[in-house]
Amino acid sequence: MNKTTIANQLARATDVKAVIVASADDRVASLVSHYRPEVPIFVASRKEKAMYQLNMLWGVRPQLFTKAKNERELVEELIRQLLENGSIKKENTILVVAGKISPDDQVQLTELRRA
Repeated sequence: MNKTTIANQLARATDVKAVIVASADDRVASLVSHYRPEVPIFVASRKEKAMYQLNMLWGVRPQLFTKAKNERELVEELIRQLLENGSIKKENTILVVAGKISPDDQVQLTELRRA
């Protein structure tokens, strides 16, 4: 079972309010979307062109962050923005999926945390 499958099972089995995806490889969002979690999938991207493609994926709400230097900055900026616009609350549990995809469809980081 790969981490993307585990991430989606965690989203269903816990009180997760959102899935946060941050990766230079936009296929990560596609993998998460494929399992159709019941919560919104917020995706931080550095590429404007990717925003249009990500909009076509089930449950994905892409956000553009051109100044973030790495996945960790993408995650933190996206969480800050989601808190500010009311999409999530500080007490919410969120699932973070970040990093690159390996040849066997594994992602580097899956993290369950509070906003």
